[in-house]
Amino acid sequence: MKVLSIDPGGDSGAGASGWCYQDEHKVYAMDSVQNLKEFLKKWDLTKLPVDHVVVEGYLINPREGKKISANIGKRLVTVEHIGSAEMWAYFHEIPVTIYPNTIKKTQQKHSGVFPPKRKDIEHKFDAFNHGWWKLYQEGLVLTKLEQELKAKGKL
Repeated sequence: MKVLSIDPGGDSGAGASGWCYQDEHKVYAMDSVQNLKEFLKKWDLTKLPVDHVVVEGYLINPREGKKISANIGKRLVTVEHIGSAEMWAYFHEIPVTIYPNTIKKTQQKHSGVFPPKRKDIEHKFDAFNHGWWKLYQEGLVLTKLEQELKAKGKL
């Protein structure tokens, strides 16, 4: 199963959107992109077929000292990017899974990939984890512990 996973970010600076193209055997490519809409427009499904799109969702959560109303009237680029990825998949009849951002730590622990704390590269590693999680849920990849147990014949 070839998965294109996206960790949406902004459209400028270090907080760009991360993406990863992988299947259960390998990661074909991963990177960050400033303009996600243009990136998706140029994706050649003939050369790089996609069976499933995975996107990290976004919720506006009230935080200490901040109010939800702080986002009123502001353009939320991350939300736009989620919608762009969903619409792109819809037009190409590709199934989409949206994971809540609250499961990032779980994904990291299962995959064993912990993104560096650098905004300029963090999103592409998060995108990898989102795609890997989908493959894991489909039973196509195993955690490191599961691999070890399987090698010993205990799984």
